[in-house]
Amino acid sequence: MKRILLTVWFGLGYSLLGAVTAVNPSENEIDNYAHNTFHQNPKSPASVLFNEVDIIQLINVSAKDQGVSLVEGPISKFPAYKFRLPYGNIPLPNSSVVTTAMNNPNGFTVVFLIRQQKNNLGTLLSVNSPGRLTPWFQLTSNSKTGTLTLKYRVQGSNKLRQIDWGLPKHHRKSPLAGKFTE
Repeated sequence: MKRILLTVWFGLGYSLLGAVTAVNPSENEIDNYAHNTFHQNPKSPASVLFNEVDIIQLINVSAKDQGVSLVEGPISKFPAYKFRLPYGNIPLPNSSVVTTAMNNPNGFTVVFLIRQQKNNLGTLLSVNSPGRLTPWFQLTSNSKTGTLTLKYRVQGSNKLRQIDWGLPKHHRKSPLAGKFTE
């Protein structure tokens, strides 16, 4: 089976992405008897869930990267990053964990927290094959029209499918928490 390298596009349109794994840290806590994994770093999520993939950690984001700033996020002790151009097209060094998660027969969950500038379109997450313009999976937020759009393609089909969700007006100004389960 040929490995497909995946590319992740972040923060197009000057989006602000909070790199956290849960809206509320207590939502991410799990029974310590079931999993014996603990984080020593207070800025890490409360626990590691089975098959959890942290894309920010995979691409090794830091405030030292050009176009990336560490900012105060909505949840204390969790890092939040602001992505600006030229930061955008970042290849994953090891895409097999993302491929495995997306091909899980039980589906996968994407959790994010964003605060987007007014009247702009931002790509929150895009998974592409190298050299291919159309994505396999793409999540975009349009603060001007107040929509969250999911575009995806299934294996064996060239058709790009799309689902749109309207966002309440109060989410256009405040941070937006999102969770997508396939």
